Amino acid sequence: MIRKILLGIMVLLVLMMSISLVSAQIDPTPTDSEMISDIDKTTKDILDVVESNSMEISTGATEYYAGENGTIFAKVTSMGVPINDGFCDALIFNSTPAQVDGFPLDYVNTSRGMYSHTFQVPSKSGLYMVDVECFRPFNGTSDYRYFRKYNLTDKLLNTTTPDDNQSITINNIGTELSCLDIRWTENCQDKQDGIISDYRYLNNITDVYGWFSTGSPSASNVEIIYKYYKVTCFGSIYIGLSSGIASINNVISYAKLSDAGIEFPFDSTSLLQIEICYRFKSGAPNPDITFWYNSDYYNSSVIINTIDYNETLDFQVGGSSELHVSQGIYERFWLEEPDLISNHDWCHDNTTLIKEITKQKCLDSACWDYLEYKNVTCPHGCVNTTAISGECRPSPVTGALIILGIIIIMAIIFGISWWWSKRK
Repeated sequence: MIRKILLGIMVLLVLMMSISLVSAQIDPTPTDSEMISDIDKTTKDILDVVESNSMEISTGATEYYAGENGTIFAKVTSMGVPINDGFCDALIFNSTPAQVDGFPLDYVNTSRGMYSHTFQVPSKSGLYMVDVECFRPFNGTSDYRYFRKYNLTDKLLNTTTPDDNQSITINNIGTELSCLDIRWTENCQDKQDGIISDYRYLNNITDVYGWFSTGSPSASNVEIIYKYYKVTCFGSIYIGLSSGIASINNVISYAKLSDAGIEFPFDSTSLLQIEICYRFKSGAPNPDITFWYNSDYYNSSVIINTIDYNETLDFQVGGSSELHVSQGIYERFWLEEPDLISNHDWCHDNTTLIKEITKQKCLDSACWDYLEYKNVTCPHGCVNTTAISGECRPSPVTGALIILGIIIIMAIIFGISWWWSKRK
């Protein structure tokens, strides 16, 4: 009896353990907060996918020979819908990496979100990186850049007195183009503090003025050139210039220079830099000229016209590509060893011999013949040996040595012949 009771208890325990194990394998009913958390996580994952795929840009370049024309293009879409009203630009970097070029990409009419730009491929062969960015909407702005002290330019020019005038005197200007040792640059701290508005693209520079004078009442006509550079942590790149002829005398007066079409991408880490160059053209020669700036009396300045993001920016996307530049046909041409076709010498006058050499170079299946000319001075005169050919006349000493050599050779031959005849 007791055995049956114990057996029944053991069976009951086994059944209870089995039920417990089965229950442990069944997921418990989640709480409301757990369900909401899972929904949020799933929604976030979906949004991440949508956001990463909603704005797309495909950029392209290809292989070119150095110096020829190439095309950079970009296809821009949002949620699969073409963007036809954005602003796109491109920067080209070499392997340093340093910027070597930059330009806007224009919308291709009637296309589905295509932007392109044709440009001159870099003259040096190698691998280049292309960085393209597009955004929408955008707006244009215009700001002054006044020449200030400490070699800075600034959009602000507080009321000043004549004592605040700054000047640089350049002595004895000649006809060769020369430039000042200093350059005026936007203040990086002003950009960071928002005193100078950041801009995404420098379109052009207008209203270019400079105040100048000389120490003489006689006017000197001097060409003044402002050269513009984009400065980054990788160095500077020349992007354009303004120029004009200034008639300068001892009265301080302004010169207006030409506008400059720049069309170059900028960003918060890049600054505009201005260099002043000059050369004498006419009038009173070798003048000493003075450049005046840093006051509202003599407000040497320019206006920069830029493009920047609109406050309601709804679209911004970037992409990159590679540009492969091979040796250009001109580089390849001159690296090829030529074949000599012909050589023609003729007398240009009594003392000059012209050596006319015809050579041939071939690239692939195409061949070109070209001429090389060398002038040879004939100290003892040039003589035409035929109607179309000539040569330098040998020196008298050389002629005498040749005759002496012939006589010696003939004497040796005669001596050997005489000795041979006696021997018989």
